[in-house]
Amino acid sequence: MITIVLVLLTVTCALLTVVFLGTLRGIAELRLRLSGRTDASHTFIDAGTALPASLLQALPDPEAATLIAFVSDGCDACKELATLLPTVPVPVVAGILGHDGGDIRSHLGDDTVFVEAAITADVAREWSINGSPLIILQASGRVVGSAYGVSTRTADELQLWWQDAQQLLKERTK
Repeated sequence: MITIVLVLLTVTCALLTVVFLGTLRGIAELRLRLSGRTDASHTFIDAGTALPASLLQALPDPEAATLIAFVSDGCDACKELATLLPTVPVPVVAGILGHDGGDIRSHLGDDTVFVEAAITADVAREWSINGSPLIILQASGRVVGSAYGVSTRTADELQLWWQDAQQLLKERTK
Protein backbone atom coordinates (compact mmCIF):
# COMPACT_ATOMS: atom_id res chain seq x y z
CA MET A 1 0.00 0.00 0.00
CA ILE A 2 2.78 2.40 0.92
CA THR A 3 4.58 1.53 -2.29
CA ILE A 4 1.52 2.47 -4.39
CA VAL A 5 1.17 5.80 -2.56
CA LEU A 6 4.87 6.57 -3.10
CA VAL A 7 4.63 5.72 -6.81
CA LEU A 8 1.55 7.93 -7.22
CA LEU A 9 3.25 10.75 -5.31
CA THR A 10 6.36 10.43 -7.50
CA VAL A 11 4.32 10.46 -10.73
CA THR A 12 2.32 13.48 -9.52
CA CYS A 13 5.52 15.38 -8.64
CA ALA A 14 7.02 14.54 -12.04
CA LEU A 15 3.91 15.77 -13.87
CA LEU A 16 3.77 18.98 -11.85
CA THR A 17 7.45 19.59 -12.59
CA VAL A 18 6.88 19.17 -16.34
CA VAL A 19 3.90 21.53 -16.25
CA PHE A 20 5.86 24.08 -14.22
CA LEU A 21 8.84 23.97 -16.61
CA GLY A 22 6.53 24.30 -19.61
CA THR A 23 4.94 27.37 -18.05
CA LEU A 24 8.36 28.92 -17.38
CA ARG A 25 9.41 28.28 -20.98
CA GLY A 26 6.20 29.87 -22.27
CA ILE A 27 6.78 32.94 -20.12
CA ALA A 28 10.39 33.22 -21.33
CA GLU A 29 9.34 32.95 -24.99
CA LEU A 30 6.63 35.55 -24.51
CA ARG A 31 9.09 37.95 -22.87
CA LEU A 32 11.53 37.49 -25.78
CA ARG A 33 8.81 38.12 -28.35
CA LEU A 34 7.57 41.21 -26.56
CA SER A 35 11.07 42.62 -26.23
CA GLY A 36 11.84 41.93 -29.91
CA ARG A 37 15.05 40.05 -29.12
CA THR A 38 14.29 37.10 -31.30
CA ASP A 39 13.23 36.33 -34.84
CA ALA A 40 10.94 33.59 -33.50
CA SER A 41 8.06 36.04 -33.58
CA HIS A 42 8.07 36.19 -37.38
CA THR A 43 5.97 34.14 -39.71
CA PHE A 44 7.37 32.40 -42.75
CA ILE A 45 5.60 32.76 -46.07
CA ASP A 46 6.81 30.56 -48.89
CA ALA A 47 7.33 31.82 -52.43
CA GLY A 48 4.38 30.84 -54.56
CA THR A 49 1.84 31.27 -51.76
CA ALA A 50 -1.35 32.86 -53.04
CA LEU A 51 -2.30 36.20 -51.51
CA PRO A 52 -5.56 36.24 -49.55
CA ALA A 53 -8.42 37.50 -51.73
CA SER A 54 -9.05 40.54 -49.54
CA LEU A 55 -5.41 41.65 -49.82
CA LEU A 56 -5.37 40.99 -53.54
CA GLN A 57 -8.38 43.28 -53.98
CA ALA A 58 -6.62 46.04 -52.02
CA LEU A 59 -3.70 46.15 -54.47
CA PRO A 60 -3.79 48.86 -57.16
CA ASP A 61 -2.75 46.33 -59.84
CA PRO A 62 -2.69 42.71 -58.62
CA GLU A 63 -0.85 41.52 -61.75
CA ALA A 64 2.04 43.97 -61.41
CA ALA A 65 4.99 43.46 -59.09
CA THR A 66 4.15 45.15 -55.79
CA LEU A 67 5.98 45.39 -52.48
CA ILE A 68 3.69 44.81 -49.50
CA ALA A 69 4.99 45.98 -46.11
CA PHE A 70 3.46 44.97 -42.81
CA VAL A 71 4.65 47.51 -40.24
CA SER A 72 3.62 48.79 -36.81
CA ASP A 73 3.48 52.20 -35.24
CA GLY A 74 5.75 51.54 -32.26
CA CYS A 75 8.43 49.63 -34.19
CA ASP A 76 11.77 51.41 -34.70
CA ALA A 77 12.86 48.90 -37.35
CA CYS A 78 9.59 49.61 -39.20
CA LYS A 79 10.33 53.33 -39.20
CA GLU A 80 13.82 52.70 -40.58
CA LEU A 81 12.38 50.44 -43.25
CA ALA A 82 9.68 52.98 -44.11
CA THR A 83 12.32 55.57 -45.01
CA LEU A 84 13.94 53.07 -47.42
CA LEU A 85 10.79 51.93 -49.22
CA PRO A 86 10.53 54.93 -51.58
CA THR A 87 13.79 53.70 -53.21
CA VAL A 88 12.12 50.46 -54.34
CA PRO A 89 11.15 50.75 -58.03
CA VAL A 90 7.72 49.10 -57.68
CA PRO A 91 4.50 50.29 -56.05
CA VAL A 92 4.45 49.98 -52.25
CA VAL A 93 1.37 48.90 -50.31
CA ALA A 94 1.43 49.03 -46.49
CA GLY A 95 -0.64 47.29 -43.86
CA ILE A 96 -0.35 48.68 -40.35
CA LEU A 97 -0.41 46.01 -37.67
CA GLY A 98 -2.00 46.92 -34.35
CA HIS A 99 -2.85 50.47 -33.32
CA ASP A 100 -2.46 53.08 -36.06
CA GLY A 101 -1.40 56.30 -34.35
CA GLY A 102 -0.29 57.83 -37.64
CA ASP A 103 3.41 57.88 -36.75
CA ILE A 104 4.46 55.16 -39.20
CA ARG A 105 2.36 56.75 -41.96
CA SER A 106 4.52 59.88 -41.73
CA HIS A 107 7.63 57.78 -42.41
CA LEU A 108 6.23 56.08 -45.52
CA GLY A 109 6.37 57.76 -48.93
CA ASP A 110 3.50 59.79 -50.34
CA ASP A 111 2.90 57.19 -53.04
CA THR A 112 2.28 54.40 -50.53
CA VAL A 113 -1.17 52.81 -50.72
CA PHE A 114 -2.53 51.79 -47.30
CA VAL A 115 -4.55 48.62 -46.76
CA GLU A 116 -7.63 48.99 -44.55
CA ALA A 117 -7.12 47.97 -40.91
CA ALA A 118 -9.73 45.18 -41.12
CA ILE A 119 -8.04 43.61 -44.16
CA THR A 120 -4.61 43.90 -42.51
CA ALA A 121 -5.96 42.22 -39.37
CA ASP A 122 -7.53 39.40 -41.43
CA VAL A 123 -4.29 38.78 -43.35
CA ALA A 124 -2.25 38.88 -40.12
CA ARG A 125 -4.58 36.26 -38.62
CA GLU A 126 -4.60 34.07 -41.74
CA TRP A 127 -0.82 34.13 -42.15
CA SER A 128 -0.07 34.19 -38.40
CA ILE A 129 1.85 37.46 -38.69
CA ASN A 130 2.86 38.35 -35.16
CA GLY A 131 5.95 40.43 -35.75
CA SER A 132 7.09 43.33 -37.86
CA PRO A 133 8.50 44.49 -40.15
CA LEU A 134 7.58 41.99 -42.81
CA ILE A 135 7.92 42.76 -46.51
CA ILE A 136 6.56 40.70 -49.36
CA LEU A 137 7.15 41.05 -53.08
CA GLN A 138 4.13 39.81 -55.01
CA ALA A 139 3.37 39.39 -58.68
CA SER A 140 0.19 38.03 -60.25
CA GLY A 141 -1.31 37.42 -56.81
CA ARG A 142 1.49 35.18 -55.56
CA VAL A 143 4.38 35.72 -53.17
CA VAL A 144 7.70 36.01 -55.02
CA GLY A 145 9.85 36.68 -51.95
CA SER A 146 9.68 37.91 -48.38
CA ALA A 147 11.94 39.33 -45.69
CA TYR A 148 11.47 39.64 -41.94
CA GLY A 149 12.80 41.73 -39.10
CA VAL A 150 16.56 42.12 -39.12
CA SER A 151 16.91 41.41 -42.85
CA THR A 152 14.98 44.63 -43.56
CA ARG A 153 16.73 47.05 -41.20
CA THR A 154 19.44 48.62 -43.33
CA ALA A 155 19.60 49.94 -46.87
CA ASP A 156 22.34 47.40 -47.74
CA GLU A 157 20.30 44.45 -46.46
CA LEU A 158 17.19 45.68 -48.26
CA GLN A 159 19.21 46.18 -51.46
CA LEU A 160 20.56 42.60 -51.28
CA TRP A 161 17.06 41.26 -50.67
CA TRP A 162 15.73 43.36 -53.54
CA GLN A 163 18.36 41.98 -55.93
CA ASP A 164 17.40 38.41 -54.96
CA ALA A 165 13.70 39.22 -55.25
CA GLN A 166 14.18 40.74 -58.72
CA GLN A 167 15.95 37.57 -59.87
CA LEU A 168 13.06 35.47 -58.53
CA LEU A 169 10.60 37.78 -60.28
CA LYS A 170 12.44 37.36 -63.61
CA GLU A 171 12.44 33.58 -63.21
CA ARG A 172 8.74 33.61 -62.38
CA THR A 173 7.81 35.60 -65.50
CA LYS A 174 9.72 33.34 -67.92
